[in-house]
Amino acid sequence: MKPVRPRSQRRWLAAPGSLSRHLAALGPDYRVRPLREGGLRLLPAEGAGLGRARAWRHWGREVLLSVEGQPLVFARSLTPARAVQGPWRALRRLGTRPLADLLFGARPAHREVLPPLRLPPASPWHSRVRRALRAQPAAPVPRLGALWMRRALFTPRRGGPALMVQEVFLPAISRHAGPGGRSPSQARA
Repeated sequence: MKPVRPRSQRRWLAAPGSLSRHLAALGPDYRVRPLREGGLRLLPAEGAGLGRARAWRHWGREVLLSVEGQPLVFARSLTPARAVQGPWRALRRLGTRPLADLLFGARPAHREVLPPLRLPPASPWHSRVRRALRAQPAAPVPRLGALWMRRALFTPRRGGPALMVQEVFLPAISRHAGPGGRSPSQARA
């Protein structure tokens, strides 16, 4: 039996194109908060898209995406370490800019959408998300049940190693209907 995706997150999981663009449409204060950058160990479900190279042979970036100070998405991108010296070298200079600027910019990368994943509370992803949320100044960490993650592999236009982008939707995203939907406040009007 397939796990049922909450209705409030279905549109987010299936949203086409740049998640950053969709989040920025929610309010004027869209922010990318970098958390970690550099060598990262693979978590479950990451090896299939990137190959099972040694644990520290992947370069990654973890960020929180928020609107109006509310974290809505924990995002993690990974590529083989050698790729940040080659086709993905611009990753090292993103800072607080959205990764979408690189992926969907003037020379967009090829995108292969992977099936979304349900992350049960015992998943190692939960400890990553909780750590990221605790790093937020003066923000309480919400209770986390099962979370949903959308994933995609991006390949540079001239070829080379893939970049895996994973976006974990946090509980607060449920207050927003998602791209093309009506917000809960619009639905009541």
